[in-house]
Amino acid sequence: MSRLWNKPRLRVYVGDDHLVMCQLGGRWRPQVIHKEKIRFESGQTSRALEALEAWLIAHPLQADIECVLGAAHVRYLLLPWDAQLVDTEFRQTLAHALFARNFQDEPARHEARFSPARYGQPQLAAFVEKELLTSLDFLARKFNGRLTSVEPLLVSVWNRFRRKLEKEQGSLLIAESGRLLALRHDHGAFTDVQWRPYADEELFGRLKQLSEAAPARIFAPLHGELAMSLPASWLALESAEGFSSLRDGEYASALCGVC
Repeated sequence: MSRLWNKPRLRVYVGDDHLVMCQLGGRWRPQVIHKEKIRFESGQTSRALEALEAWLIAHPLQADIECVLGAAHVRYLLLPWDAQLVDTEFRQTLAHALFARNFQDEPARHEARFSPARYGQPQLAAFVEKELLTSLDFLARKFNGRLTSVEPLLVSVWNRFRRKLEKEQGSLLIAESGRLLALRHDHGAFTDVQWRPYADEELFGRLKQLSEAAPARIFAPLHGELAMSLPASWLALESAEGFSSLRDGEYASALCGVC
């Protein structure tokens, strides 16, 4: 068997106050060989990178690394429909102008990624700091691996459950550490995106309120105990070898798109 097939594969979720590390194996079906959650001080990206580097030192895998970024590391906005959005330069200029206005930050410090363009529909833009992307790539290469993908959790969840969500009108709610991200959509068209802080004791009431106000689907890896209270709304991954969707929900943020 070639070295390519033998190369370890590592899925890493980078949250506001913790990392989720999942080492994968299996050529045809996903196999979770090792899973681990690492906490660090919230609110500092440098802490996340330090935690990742320490883990890679302790586990010299020389792995291909796939990163999933939580809402703490991504800023979202919707570009209103304009026929000129097919022009990449116009789209970039518009996105940068809206970013500067909405976030009072320098757009040149961020890399913008966009959802596929659809005629007559707004386009979702996700902004990630270039310094974070550079640091993740540097760490992968430092430990003889490769950074093969970086994807916001919102994108991972949408792509994983696309077939279900595109048949519906409502909200996709993603609960992370202290943050609730809400993406409103209408049969595949994005109509609004926003996030709000929450305290753990407030989460159930907030999710219940939002799901009663309009149809909603919920992805909340750290709060699997709420699934029994809102079963019709819950988005759960499939179980795999080394991963139980019922018992191991806290690792779902890293495994979304794999399981």
